Amino acid sequence: MLRGFHQVAFFSAFVGSELLAGCVGTLRVDDHDETLDAGTSDTGRPFEGDAGSVDASTTDGSVSEPDARVDSGGPTDPCAGVTCGSNEICSRGLCICTAGFARVGGSCEASPVGDPASRTREEVCARWNESAAVSPDYFSVGSATCDPGVLSPDGVNDGMRRTNFFRWLVGLGPASAAAANVEAQRCALVSAWNPVGPAAHFPEPSAVCYTPEGAAGAGSSNIAWGNHTPVSAIDAWVDDWGNETTIGHRRWILNPPLSDVQLGLYQGGTSFGGASCMSVFGMGGSGPRPDWTAYPPPGFSPRSLPGVGSGLSNQWTFHASWDFSAATVTITRLSDGADLPVRILPLSSGGGFGYPPATSWVPMGWSIAADETYRVVVTAGSQSATYDVRPVDC
Repeated sequence: MLRGFHQVAFFSAFVGSELLAGCVGTLRVDDHDETLDAGTSDTGRPFEGDAGSVDASTTDGSVSEPDARVDSGGPTDPCAGVTCGSNEICSRGLCICTAGFARVGGSCEASPVGDPASRTREEVCARWNESAAVSPDYFSVGSATCDPGVLSPDGVNDGMRRTNFFRWLVGLGPASAAAANVEAQRCALVSAWNPVGPAAHFPEPSAVCYTPEGAAGAGSSNIAWGNHTPVSAIDAWVDDWGNETTIGHRRWILNPPLSDVQLGLYQGGTSFGGASCMSVFGMGGSGPRPDWTAYPPPGFSPRSLPGVGSGLSNQWTFHASWDFSAATVTITRLSDGADLPVRILPLSSGGGFGYPPATSWVPMGWSIAADETYRVVVTAGSQSATYDVRPVDC
């Protein structure tokens, strides 16, 4: 069964903005059928970084040739015909472990996660800075308008490295990359050449650059417009501005069993200069299933985390199999004992936005500062969690 999206407003005047959309479908979670929706709200948003370079002419509905910043000419793909094993990806003709996995003997195994509260500042900052890297030739355009082009294996690994940084940060194991990304890449293509919004998840056969694979990908992926790298797309989904009633995209990325992720990116088209897709229905991950996770997490974290110290949402989240209907949150700044006001924003519950349920809050009249410690207490009925958040400049 598929279900639609709530009506939302779009702001096409935001040239160079990024738009977000979630995905819909039905998936079995913990032996119970759940209807899944990776975000029920899509909205225009200004976005820092390379999205600002999008030309206004790409948002007025006219058809232009795809952005050709990376030449697709050159030698034959060295990964053509190479088949890699589980949790591996081909790069320059060699099978390497997907970001977040390490080679143990002859196979790629999930890297240890550990307790977020026990990590050092240096360890967190090193991982954060490494995850921001962008490969030089991550995307190659095709020779025709409806050629989806190629998101290179290194580009896929860029996105997986950023995805798995966020998962590691909160205490989750790495998500694996799918063996192929055909559906996600064609999802990005059809999303880039057609109007933005909830309908993008259900492209009609008459849509520009429609393919059955692209339609399948659009129905099972988070979608973002206006970004130009896999890393910036992941950051936008984690920020999730405009989706304050669900934070569905972030919750999908932080879904404990997430696996077999497809990433797609296309530069060009008529919708904010390009689109990205991330499939999120894979549920085969076998990593840790902590009693709860939080974003930002216990221990050290970069102060510039999307949705906390950068981006637009400034919305903290707490994820647990609890009843959050009457949840309370208190935050104390330990340097001076000040109790800091927050506004709780309840989130849609159930398995519709990844798993488990979650609640959220936004700071009221204050923002996080580096080298402070914030004690967070979340209470829901008889259950409670206390943890210290320690933002740092990396």
